[in-house]
Amino acid sequence: MTGWYDTCDPHLGAEAYAVLFRSERDAENTAGRWLHRLGYSDAALTAAGHDNGIDVISAGAVAQVKRWRTTPVGIREVQRLAGAAEPGQTCLFFASYGYTAAASTAAAIRDHGWISRLRRRA
Repeated sequence: MTGWYDTCDPHLGAEAYAVLFRSERDAENTAGRWLHRLGYSDAALTAAGHDNGIDVISAGAVAQVKRWRTTPVGIREVQRLAGAAEPGQTCLFFASYGYTAAASTAAAIRDHGWISRLRRRA
């Protein structure tokens, strides 16, 4: 799994990342290139198979990718990613069919630290 980030050029626009996803792994590779482009130069794909909610990982961020064709990502998946992240890691979620309102709200709340405060109380 080396070299997938070689095509990542921070000077290219978003159209340079428009690719045909033939598989889940294609989508995960593209997410990895985005993390690299966003400055997470140590971003790497996790092993194929059961990944505990993380498809791309770096010291500063984790990402989950869902290439679903007919169902938006729900709150459960967003919470799972948030729970899998280490303190201080940015959570990024890539979804081909969008998000439910509840998932969007949960992500916004997490950005304000609400989930981490709840976790400490439990």
